[in-house]
Amino acid sequence: AAPLLHRGCGVVLSMLDGYYTSLISSGLGSLVFEKAMHLPVGSGYRTQEQDADAAAHAFRARPDVVQLLSVDIIQEWSFALKTLALLTAAPFALITLIFFLAVRLRLPGLLSTLYL
Repeated sequence: AAPLLHRGCGVVLSMLDGYYTSLISSGLGSLVFEKAMHLPVGSGYRTQEQDADAAAHAFRARPDVVQLLSVDIIQEWSFALKTLALLTAAPFALITLIFFLAVRLRLPGLLSTLYL
């Protein structure tokens, strides 16, 4: 029953993670796009090399701020909810496993928990 419950909860968690990731990513992406509309046309990241010799780099296309931030948002938010849920559940699972170890093995189990 436990492996089936683990698989079922994993599937539900992955499904919710995908749903909320797309929801959060689209919301953050629209906020970035809205803020980028207030930037001057053609603004982008400039390096010191581009500032020093602007004529030589005039034909090089500068990266688009909105595109860079949108890609970063999508990459950073993928699997964020699943990671947070697993991180939240890990201490409770560890405490439960240590409890079962101590109950089943008694004194050797208690001594083995000191090793952790």
